[in-house]
Amino acid sequence: MCVSQKYDNAGQSSEYYLLHVSDDRFRIQPCDASGKPSVSACLLVDRVTTEIRIAGPYLIVISESELVGTIYEQKVFRITRTDLFQFSRSTAHLSELQVQDNLVFLEMVKTVLAFESFYYSPTYDLTHTLQRLNNTSPEFLLMSLHERADNRFLWNAHLLNDVFLAAETEEPKQPFPITYTDFALPVMLGYMSIREVDIADRKLKLALISRRSCQRAGVRFQTRGIDEEGNAANFIETEQIVEVDGFLFSFVQTRGSVPLFWTQKPNLCWQPWPKVLDANHLQGIRYHLFSQFYTYGHQVIVSLLNKVGREKSIGDKFESILKEAGLADIKYFAIDFHEECKSMNWKRIGHVLDRLLPDIKRLSFFAIRKGDKFELSNQIGLFRTNCMDCLDRTNVVQSLIGLRALEVQLQVIYSHRGGICYCGRSIHPIEVLVEPVK
Repeated sequence: MCVSQKYDNAGQSSEYYLLHVSDDRFRIQPCDASGKPSVSACLLVDRVTTEIRIAGPYLIVISESELVGTIYEQKVFRITRTDLFQFSRSTAHLSELQVQDNLVFLEMVKTVLAFESFYYSPTYDLTHTLQRLNNTSPEFLLMSLHERADNRFLWNAHLLNDVFLAAETEEPKQPFPITYTDFALPVMLGYMSIREVDIADRKLKLALISRRSCQRAGVRFQTRGIDEEGNAANFIETEQIVEVDGFLFSFVQTRGSVPLFWTQKPNLCWQPWPKVLDANHLQGIRYHLFSQFYTYGHQVIVSLLNKVGREKSIGDKFESILKEAGLADIKYFAIDFHEECKSMNWKRIGHVLDRLLPDIKRLSFFAIRKGDKFELSNQIGLFRTNCMDCLDRTNVVQSLIGLRALEVQLQVIYSHRGGICYCGRSIHPIEVLVEPVK
């Protein structure tokens, strides 16, 4: 196996590859859109000895994808089809039971790969926010996308690690170092939308990126609360990016399961009763929030749990443990969403937003001029929102927070005179922006 030379664009991967499959090996080579090899670099994988183990006994290839859009002139793609190539040329060495088990496991893998929520970019780091990328060293940006990725949102980390471990132990057969970064594409699970809209004769590019954490991942009801390391189930980091007139604006929020030790095992009931476990909740919530402080700064926690019924025990325990923790840089809002909006009176949700508006302005947002390392504004903290499932109620409130933050950003954009400044002009982006983004 060999890589003849490392090509330009350090830390980036190719957009297209040629895959040649023979009886004894896979040969992978970067190419352009027409199929012409773009460099002489190649990756050879021995199918007999599985000298390089990529994705265990199978090679997973992104065979089809669609362009979502561009961020900072960098293309972002959604995976629409994958193909799996078995390393072993035969299953004759397996028993009949093992063959059947293998087929079941293979279908499970294919089911996951068929999700329409995997994204990648050959040149843009989808796992980091704009602010995190800007607050790094030049050496960090020279690293490959895989090496510098935020492991919370790197869903093929285990598969890529096999490649890099093999690269570290492999002795070069040529007088140049073997490089595998050109063939390793970090993959993110979540949601992405990129749209262009016109507001007051200006073109704005709006990007919404929701990154789902692979730490404590699991399905509804089966995976709740936090683990021993403080990782929350259903944790998602959402970043909204505005690109206009040579400037980039970013606003980040998170959501995640109530950071306690609790379960809600499914049964024949439509909504099973949750159970608070007998565990060290204080230590668990500290682990979780210390991690959030380190990554994001100040925390404004918005809990949308019902204050009566089956959700009450979780909400009461959450509030009591937060008070016991006595952590600085935390604000806590307990908002009974269903009570606030009972009888389908959705207009009352505006009262909820009024309570959060001062913190939206206080936490601010990230802003930078393209090509400039020095930020014009930094986001100093974020909103962490939860309901029971972190779905519908959380979606509504996070959308309203994001739109209000966008309104503040637009005020800055339309009043800009050589620097960041604010004005009192009323700009209401909701009607203009909601429909294109849907």
